[in-house]
Amino acid sequence: MKMRDIQEEDGKLEFKIEQSGFVHSGTQVERQLLHPLQINDKLAFETIKTVRLDFLTDEAEAPIPRCQALPVYAFSRLTGRSILVSLSHGWFFQTHPDPNGEKLDMIRNVFAPGLRKRYPHTDIQVFFDYLASPQRPRTKEEDKVFAVAMDRMNSMYVYADVIVSLEVELPKLDMTIHSAKVNLSKYKFFDFVDTIQVSRTTSESGPQQFDCIQTCDTNAVESASQLNKLIDMHTLTYFHRPFGRPNIIINNDRGWLFLERITIAVKAAAADKSQFDDIVVSNSEKLRTQIFVWTGQLRKAAAKQKTEPRALRDLLEDFHTELKSKQFSFSSDESMVRELMTKLINQFADDWKGEVKKQISMSKRAREILLRWGCFSEDYVERAELLCDSGINDRRSWILLSVVVGVIAPIIAILPYMFALGGDGEDPSKDGLVVSSLWLGCIEAYVKIYFVCALIFVCSLTLFFMSFYSFLVVILLHAMNLAFAKIPLGGHTVCACVAVSAVCVLISILLRSSLATIVPFEALFVGILGFIATEILFGMIKFIPVKDKRTGQYKRWSIGMIFSSFILHHT
Repeated sequence: MKMRDIQEEDGKLEFKIEQSGFVHSGTQVERQLLHPLQINDKLAFETIKTVRLDFLTDEAEAPIPRCQALPVYAFSRLTGRSILVSLSHGWFFQTHPDPNGEKLDMIRNVFAPGLRKRYPHTDIQVFFDYLASPQRPRTKEEDKVFAVAMDRMNSMYVYADVIVSLEVELPKLDMTIHSAKVNLSKYKFFDFVDTIQVSRTTSESGPQQFDCIQTCDTNAVESASQLNKLIDMHTLTYFHRPFGRPNIIINNDRGWLFLERITIAVKAAAADKSQFDDIVVSNSEKLRTQIFVWTGQLRKAAAKQKTEPRALRDLLEDFHTELKSKQFSFSSDESMVRELMTKLINQFADDWKGEVKKQISMSKRAREILLRWGCFSEDYVERAELLCDSGINDRRSWILLSVVVGVIAPIIAILPYMFALGGDGEDPSKDGLVVSSLWLGCIEAYVKIYFVCALIFVCSLTLFFMSFYSFLVVILLHAMNLAFAKIPLGGHTVCACVAVSAVCVLISILLRSSLATIVPFEALFVGILGFIATEILFGMIKFIPVKDKRTGQYKRWSIGMIFSSFILHHT
């Protein structure tokens, strides 16, 4: 597909599509042109800004400026080809989340390399709250933008592709008590939580903006109004706090963070369970474990909705109740967070299936990005038609596939018939029971792993014993696998072939030993029995106890699951 234009009329998006060799469904076109955030929450998409990952890793320096002070090129606009990474973190100080750059360094050195490895050659954009909306001091227009951004905050996590939770300890504070004799007529002070701070000053010496006042003329200061009444020279003692009061509330007790983590858990629960590690990323495995446990609880509650319609809503309400125990630096934030939690509950409790569909679509989009704009070239993907949902080209692929399997494979298979059997005129496959069974089992395993449809031709392929032509079939199957079956090659492939081969060889030996002859259509019998036995032995029978590192619970795994886990962690 070539360039597309997007037009908006009467609030509806219309696409102008110039077709090439692809035939796309409307849903897929939408996925490739528009980011899920734009599709599902246009107001958030238009109001809340995202920053290029390249800017954060290559140009940003600590302390990173606020949203209004960033250069225009630091921001970018999300498209269907973008990956949105949302940061979840607690602010270190009243006016800045990361003045010393600890989080920026972690993004640059820990998370960015992993994201680029996962999504190579891809536009990765970051939602960083401090850089996403106007910060204090704000104009009236900026206040309006900020209010909208706060109202749509849930969407920045629900419709993100990856969520990175940063767990960083509060930096060490400078507890030096400074003293200065200043003219208080040049100062204005304000109360903030449990501190009295400088609001503004024209004095170049003494306490500056956001510094926290301790005493005035050795007397404890109880309120800002007490200082604002004074106009003469006075001696102040204070803590130097250029970024305001430090937030000493631990992360687990913070209201904002609790909301973000529950939102992450709800999103991950609506997505496929296998997507958890791709969606939820953190430098704290303990935190990921907690979110993983929450996702399990949410899935169980959602599964009960047919018999217990309020199961999911009740669980979400329990999270809402737990929110009451959390703390906030700004008292005004508590009502805002409660309102966002209520919206989250209603959104997912009222339409769980709809939200699940959205998350599934997002997973498909991420896969399409990897195929089209990441791991493979445009030419390969277009020729292999890996992104086609349906249509003429899809039928064309199956026609070609049918020709390969129904015509080419049998032709190659009968080539050995054109040669003499042997010096004594006997079938060489009868020379050795074990050897021929080994060959039969391995060939069948390979065919089943790479191309199940070719199983019906296994009978004719049995005469490939010790034949060079088997290599042609192997090459053919590889090609069909990559172009049509979409199964990547790797250590898991070898493991699967060995496992299935062992089962097929054993069945072949048992058949020949018990009947003392080569069974007619043996390949067909071995294929069918091997398929059934493999599913039972490696999939259905779960008897190996394995401890889940996240939950601490023991689960029963099958041999196949053990093999898969081993390969995933060692390749």
